Amino acid sequence: MRKMEACLYIAPSDRAVLERLAADGKTPQKLAARARIVLLSGRGFGTTAIMREARVSKPSVWRWQDAYQQGGITRLCKDKGKGPKAGKPRLADEVRLKACPREGGDRHHDGPGEARERHALERTHAG
Repeated sequence: MRKMEACLYIAPSDRAVLERLAADGKTPQKLAARARIVLLSGRGFGTTAIMREARVSKPSVWRWQDAYQQGGITRLCKDKGKGPKAGKPRLADEVRLKACPREGGDRHHDGPGEARERHALERTHAG
């Protein structure tokens, strides 16, 4: 269980930016939620109240409180992946690279329509 020693201090200039992010309808939802978490923390709300108000989990509240303390607003705006696979290439990318090696220069890769046509031609010639 995590305990915060005191409420989060938010500089007046940061507070103005955070309020604008939380209120602006064009701000991405995840960024607006992060701004609300920090604003509510600065007003002295507890973790449970912040969870309800921002509609996030307890670990999310802790994560973004810590992020604000470590890097301010710039840290809130960065997407940091979670878990051991963050930053690693997707499996589909690895499979595609292994399945289609480039030998002797660029190869032409058919789109879905061309692949269907080629498959239909192969069926008519095979049978």
